[in-house]
Amino acid sequence: MLLATTPPSLLGGPLEMAEAYLQIGRPASALDAVDQWDTAVDADPHRRALLRAQALIQLGRPAQAALLLAKIPRGSKSAALALQALHDALESSALSALADEIAAQPPN
Repeated sequence: MLLATTPPSLLGGPLEMAEAYLQIGRPASALDAVDQWDTAVDADPHRRALLRAQALIQLGRPAQAALLLAKIPRGSKSAALALQALHDALESSALSALADEIAAQPPN
């Protein structure tokens, strides 16, 4: 309830709010929060894709998440988390062997 009534600016912005929603298991609210922010002001443009993908995984849509995560370049600040999320998406899609191969890749 506190997140729903707190302005995103008090938490650092909508992307931080999305992270908070993901931590409490509210992925639909996280997607809404991700969509509130102008992409032109993202310090790491790939963070938005990562948060969206993490929400999609929690919503049971791992294939959509994997498509987003595969586009995050290895040089991004979000690369290591994106590889972990891609592993999770593949695992939940019953693609364990591919997930293990992704997990063995270095983030850079």
